[in-house]
Formats: sequence, structure tokens, C-alpha cells
Amino acid sequence: MMVSVRVFPALLAMLVAAGCGGDMPLRRAELAEISSLLPGSYSSAQATADQTGSNLQIVPVYVPFIGDRVFYVQEIDSNDPRRVLAQRLIALDAVEKVGVVQRNFLLSEPARWRGGVQSPELFTSLMVRDIASLPGCDLIWKKSGRQFIAESVPGRCGSTGGRRSADSISVVELSSTEFAQGESSGSAQNAQLSRFVRH
Repeated sequence: MMVSVRVFPALLAMLVAAGCGGDMPLRRAELAEISSLLPGSYSSAQATADQTGSNLQIVPVYVPFIGDRVFYVQEIDSNDPRRVLAQRLIALDAVEKVGVVQRNFLLSEPARWRGGVQSPELFTSLMVRDIASLPGCDLIWKKSGRQFIAESVPGRCGSTGGRRSADSISVVELSSTEFAQGESSGSAQNAQLSRFVRH
């Protein structure tokens, strides 16, 4: 599958509608701050002695054909680190009059990249055919107080079986101590988030 390195059309329309201002220094500063905050190891805040939780691991990787700020995200079972629950690549870009835009990619051979947290250099061999982009699933990051909040465009990112409602959005929150992700119907304030605490 060919991977598009362009921001999806809805974001481009927003950019055009916003006019020709000059807020790129701010966007680049936000990009640098998010890129600094994002990497690390996180433990599920919901895990208890009687309930299995998960750990989230995020590392920067070098994949220049995707972008300059690319990260490998891996979720593992907290009771069995060999059990990988989810894997993906994300790329961050500063877009004028929009914000910091996150593009998301799936790995076509997930098992091949399971050592990516310990050995990020594995991704130097990544090729276009090894990933699949997720059109319409881009997130837009904005700063809110001491944290960043990212949201997708409502209804544009599909899910397996088409179970997402027309106004469903993906939501991510990031601070110096916590990472949270989940979905909401129409507003980030209503999001049901899985929270992870930074180690």
C-alpha cells in the first residue's frame, strides 16, 4: 500500500480557511514539547492486584520517509511482557493554523518489530510496503493548560465492523506524568479514557 505523507483533505481545508497567518514558530514549539514529553514507559492506572493491566512503551525511531518526528508505540501485558497487545507508528508534524498533526500507521508484520523498544534501530530497515496508513484517523494536538489534548475529526476514522458512530472521535491526553487514550461521541470532555502513568 502506498503511504501518503500529506495531511488528509479535511485538515488542508481547515488550513486554507484559516488564512495566511504566521503561527509556525508556536506550532514548532508545541511539536518540540510533545516530542519531548511523549517517549517513555507507562503503566496502566486501572490495573489492580486482581485485574490484568497493560504497559505502554513509546520510543522515537528513524523513519525519514514518514517524517522527522516518528515514534513506535507498543502496548504489552503487564503480567507477561512477551505478550504484545498492540503496535503502531505515529508521525508528528507542525501544520500552520491547524496545530500539531499526528498520522497513524499499522505494521504489516507486527512480530518483526517487537524488539523495537529495546532496539529502535530495527526501523532503519522499514520500507513503504511494511506499513499501512490509516486515512481519516489523524489527530490534532492542542495545548490545554499544562497538558496537550489530541482529537480526531468526528466520523472520519472507521473501526472494525463499522461500530463507530458518525460523531465518534479518538482522544489522547498527554502530560509530564500521564498518557491517556480512548474514544468519545462528539466531545473530548465525554471521552472514556484508558490512563497510563509514567514510570
